[in-house]
Formats: sequence, C-alpha cells, structure tokens
Amino acid sequence: MKNKSGFTLIELLIALVLSIVIVGAVYATFNSQQKSFSLTNQKVDMQQQGRAAMNFIMRDLRMAGCLVPNEKALVITDSSTGPDQVSVLYADPAFTVGFVIKSYSLSSITVETQNGGSFALNSDYNEKSRNIILVKKDGTNSVVREMPENGLSGSGTQRTITLTDSPASSVFGDSKSDKSAVYTDQYAYIVSARTYSVSSDTLMLNENTGGGNQHLAENVDDLQIAYEDKNGNWYYDSSNPSPSSPPVISDIRAARITLVVRSSIPDPDFNGRRPAIENHAAGPPDHYRRRILTTFVKIRNLGL
Repeated sequence: MKNKSGFTLIELLIALVLSIVIVGAVYATFNSQQKSFSLTNQKVDMQQQGRAAMNFIMRDLRMAGCLVPNEKALVITDSSTGPDQVSVLYADPAFTVGFVIKSYSLSSITVETQNGGSFALNSDYNEKSRNIILVKKDGTNSVVREMPENGLSGSGTQRTITLTDSPASSVFGDSKSDKSAVYTDQYAYIVSARTYSVSSDTLMLNENTGGGNQHLAENVDDLQIAYEDKNGNWYYDSSNPSPSSPPVISDIRAARITLVVRSSIPDPDFNGRRPAIENHAAGPPDHYRRRILTTFVKIRNLGL
C-alpha cells in the first residue's frame, strides 16, 4: 500500500519530444492549408476583378464610333514604358432616340426627336451630368458639349437643353472650326465619353463629365491595347512597337486588349515579375502572383 511509482525523467523527455513533434506537424499542416486557402482567394479575386474590368473595356471599344464621327471615336495614348490609355466615344444606348437641332447656340439648343420618336422622361436626362455631341449631317464637324444636371426642360414635341463646356471636348479634340460651325437642323446624340487608364496600380475610369477618375479595378499592373487596321496591319504590338505613324482611326477594325492583374499582397516564397506585353517591356523581379487576361474585339462602327 505504501509503494508509489511515477514517470521517470526519460519518459517525461520522450513524451515532451513526441508532443513537440505532433504540435509541429499540426501547425505545419494548418499553415500549409491556410496559405493554400489565401492563395486560392487571391487567384479568384484577381480573376474576378480582371474579368469585370475587361467586360467594361470590351463593351466600350465594341461601341466606339456609334453615331459619332470616326475621328472622335477613339483617342489612343500608347506607351512602351507604361500602361496604355484609351478614350472611347459613342452614342449612349440608354438614349436610343437622337435629336434634330431646331435652334442652336453655344449655351443651349432646342431639339425634337428624330423620325417621330418619343422623348424619355425629363428625370432620365436630368439625374446627372451627361455629354451630348452635335454633329453635322455630312460629318464635317462635330462638337462635344456637357448637358449639366437638370439641364433639360420643356414638354410636347420639343425640349431645350442647356449646354456648357465639357472635359470631353478637349479629350476628343473639338477644333476651332467645330466650335464655330452652325448646327441648326443638324443632329445631336447623348454620348458616353469614357477614358480608361492605369494609375498607382489601379484601373481608372473617367466619364469626362467633371467627376474625375473613378476606381474600376485594383491591383492592375498593366493595360495594353494593340490595334488592327483594315489591311490586317497591327499597331502598338510586339511586332510593330513603334510605327512610323499612328493608325488612322477610321481604318481601325479591331483591338486586342490585355490586362495584367496581380495579387494584393506579395508571396515571399514566389518569384515573379510583370510580363512583357505588346510593346511594353517586362518589369523587375518581385514576389507578386499575376493573371493575364487577353481578348480580341471587333470595332464594328468604324469605317461605316
């Protein structure tokens, strides 16, 4: 009854070593699973952001030039040392009825709908600032103006639209002759005037109505756009990085868009770099993972 026994020191050491091994194995498994989960989330996030941004650019490039002069359909800023930039102009599909201008000045126009169509509700026009293009029927002149919020009034068969200067007018190159042209009995269309650019690893969208750049997608390393003309020649791509002259806008028939999206945080165990895309050389080594999204778009309205 008085005999007492316990663990020896050796047994305690063995148990301690086994416990450390088991805890280490459990931690290593947990850490591996946690890293795998985080990596999967980053890949999904990259893919989703890239696809969403690509859909915006695809849609706008496909619409470029709809009911606007070809020379104002696209404004291309190519760069071999950084991301490209593109501005796109087209009639806004939310307002499918164009206007005939009955009276005109630089500060206002009075319009009626083309072909007996109906005006949308005044509130649809007045809910925010919009751009409107005044176009000569023969396409010789056009000017982009801003229709400010609450800038439309009237009822019945005609409306009066207030006009002010628009940031889009400088982006899309309104000339002195455009501004001095007379647009009475000519056409007007409410337009989308969108500029895509990359700044501080963020894809920006500027609707050129005075609101400035808006964040469209984060962690975007690069935006590169190459263009194909009616003769099958490519511009601003790896085979023709510095063409002797820029493409004639009316001759463009298609575009190849490439977005490079990276992970939000670096992975110290991964060695990567921003890849060379079109005429933009690769970046320095780093620890970010990336996804490259490329698509081909036919620009249907140019050359018509």
